[in-house]
Amino acid sequence: MATDSVRDAFASSGGHDASTPASVYLLSLVALLIASAFTYSRLQKSKREVEVDFPPSFIWRKKGSLFGLTSRHRILHNLENIDRVFTKSPHILSADVLGLRLGIRVFGARLTKETGDKFLIINRKLTQIIERYFVNDASATASIQSADVPGKVARLLSFSSDAQKQHQWERSAAIKVLSTNSDGHSGAVEADLELLMRDFGACVSIPRLYGQDFLDRNPHLLEDFWKFDNNAFPLLIIGVPTWAPIKSFREALAARTRLHDALEGFYIRLNQYKSGQKVDFDADMSDVSVAAMERNNCLEEHGLSVRARAELELGTFWGLNANMQPMVFWLLLYAYSTPGLVDELRKEVSSCITVDTATYPPQITAFDFSRLSHECPLLKSSLFETFRLVEDPTSLRYVSKPMTVADGTLEHHFKPGTWLSAPHALLQSDPSIFPEPEKFIPDRFIETDKETGHRVARYGRLKPWGSGSAVCKGRTFAEKEVMGIVACFITLWDMENAEGSWKLPGMIPGTGVKRPQKPIRVLLKHRTLE
Repeated sequence: MATDSVRDAFASSGGHDASTPASVYLLSLVALLIASAFTYSRLQKSKREVEVDFPPSFIWRKKGSLFGLTSRHRILHNLENIDRVFTKSPHILSADVLGLRLGIRVFGARLTKETGDKFLIINRKLTQIIERYFVNDASATASIQSADVPGKVARLLSFSSDAQKQHQWERSAAIKVLSTNSDGHSGAVEADLELLMRDFGACVSIPRLYGQDFLDRNPHLLEDFWKFDNNAFPLLIIGVPTWAPIKSFREALAARTRLHDALEGFYIRLNQYKSGQKVDFDADMSDVSVAAMERNNCLEEHGLSVRARAELELGTFWGLNANMQPMVFWLLLYAYSTPGLVDELRKEVSSCITVDTATYPPQITAFDFSRLSHECPLLKSSLFETFRLVEDPTSLRYVSKPMTVADGTLEHHFKPGTWLSAPHALLQSDPSIFPEPEKFIPDRFIETDKETGHRVARYGRLKPWGSGSAVCKGRTFAEKEVMGIVACFITLWDMENAEGSWKLPGMIPGTGVKRPQKPIRVLLKHRTLE
């Protein structure tokens, strides 16, 4: 039997014809905006010579680490035991309530009341499947190893201006071919780095769960996804009604429907493949992940229609792509714009990569992903530092039963129906934790292991994946994906700023990862290796 809190979430999220209050979505966005605004203020203080402290004037301090936003929303800032608090039983402190509300309100899942009542059970099973195949180090390594990252990075550019001849990840990047490959001479291309690497990363990760056919069969999938993420997600999460007459919003909602259609087609073909029937379009479903098949079986067992599965699946599809793909862009930008860093990184990753320089362009013939993760502390630390500067992580939970939180000598008591948020981004710009927080310091997270004496990169107090039991389930795969793409890229490609010397752009808030204020145009060509 579902908990009362999940039933309430279903009713208040619009399930079964209920009205939808905007409050919970507004609160979650406000928590994110607080973190973003505070971070920006911190980073600008040296320019204005003004110290900016938490909290902003519209938030009142209760006591200790506890702050108030509304009577039903409390913020825990810099609480030492936050991970232990957010690991409490989901029957006491739940992420499922928010997950259900987002599934219905933001991702457009039209669930029956019966499914809504069982959501906690269903969601727990779906989450366990993802954990089994993408959190475990060995399984995550095997998955990314099968993605042919070295081969895809070697084929990053088609050196063609014809969209029909370009790779799917090139089509949004406004490619401008300056010269083509010929007689051993490297061609050169100008491109929008953010859009190129964002879509490239998606083309690496999506087939790992859904198979290559899903991506190939839906050529506008990425365009629709980013349209939804940029123009619908932020408005839906604050409760803007779907009938709002905003052109970009309406277009993004239409894109969401097309995403549902694409995922519904995927589930139809998956069912056909599973039952031994003729698969529509003779689609090759043989490389669909075991995780996707098990999730489909779970949803089928709980009576969800194919359409309902597709609508609910959009949340997982969003989680797979929205935050991690932009990280490839940011890490590459920091690597090439920080003097001397790309040379150090190339030297470090060379022990994990074998390159055939007899061919042109050079090809990576062997890549040890396991060693890359464990023996390249500078690359990993650079990734952590990129997380710190461009991510705005916030953990949000719903109090289902009375609970008490220890805060030093204090105790905080929370009633059922209270929302708790922990805006981790505030700590990322705190100079008492991270000195000179406005600077990109590649080795900031490197320390010497006391037992082995080896240099290792550790997160420390950084929490890019959130806190507690609802921490991002695909974090191990995502970390390996970003590091793998970047390692291959710096090995095979030279890159320059198309406008001359490197200058980091200003940043604007995204739906979890900041975006550059303006496009970053770069010049790309194959490296000459001997």
